[in-house]
Amino acid sequence: LLTDISQQSLDAALELINANLSRQASRGKISDAELASAMGRIQTTLALSDLGATDLVIEAATERESVKQAIFEDLQPHLLPHTILTSNTSSISITRLASRTDRPERFMGFHFMNPVPVMQLVELIRGIATDKETQDGVDWSTQAMSSLSQELRDTLALTLEDEMTRREAGEVTRPPIGADRGNDQLFPV
Repeated sequence: LLTDISQQSLDAALELINANLSRQASRGKISDAELASAMGRIQTTLALSDLGATDLVIEAATERESVKQAIFEDLQPHLLPHTILTSNTSSISITRLASRTDRPERFMGFHFMNPVPVMQLVELIRGIATDKETQDGVDWSTQAMSSLSQELRDTLALTLEDEMTRREAGEVTRPPIGADRGNDQLFPV
């Protein structure tokens, strides 16, 4: 279920998704049937309240904290008790965003790396209050999307580039991102 502030924005999003999937189909990465199936599963709405019956919300609004907070505040009255809230932010504190909700323990960062159709990596950022059940649920979601996840601490502007730079300088000695899933060539350094 995809929502945005205008029908024009939703139409543009669907066009972009279709164009990206069509490009993958033309390259043989997915079949035409998979493209049609994926597009057929996408529903749109202009009402945040329609997201109330979902198990997982991934917010991906502009990188302005006030905008993100307003979305979460408007969404809260419509959510099921078990719904997990996530933000696609890469620069705003997850703990601070979570603290403005009624469920800081069910809140995480869920940052897709760009370009999303090509990159398999999703950064999962736990807030201070994020519980294990939420972390496990969000990690399961990334696996269901055939993505690799890398758990990060809640630090402002912590990026994959920081990790790679520190690894090149010899400051990071843990295995490369993705190595635990047999993909040590995802970001070779």
